[in-house]
Amino acid sequence: MLVINVAKTNWAQQSLSDRIHALRCLKTLFLFLHEEDSPKYSTQIMSTINKAMSTSSPRLHFGALSVLSDYVQMVLKQNVKLIGANLSDIVVALFPVFEEPTYRKRNRHAQASD
Repeated sequence: MLVINVAKTNWAQQSLSDRIHALRCLKTLFLFLHEEDSPKYSTQIMSTINKAMSTSSPRLHFGALSVLSDYVQMVLKQNVKLIGANLSDIVVALFPVFEEPTYRKRNRHAQASD
């Protein structure tokens, strides 16, 4: 999947809107990917998802979660064992969603000291 490579290669130089667009394109490409071929791309797709999740942008997080959800559903139809084998990678990719943003922590500490 050439788009995955393009998205990963230029990720650091891309603007936020370009990164969001790359995730949308990736999600759209799933429509053309044969389900039996989907496990071949798990490393590349997870790498792209991890890059999006390593940012502080909620929009990128949402895009990455959407891509992850579609990809997991696609792979489950063909290879449940692959999801099981990569479950820890999938869960770790979700950690940024569950972390409390720094600004909320600061506000809570400021309110507690008042």
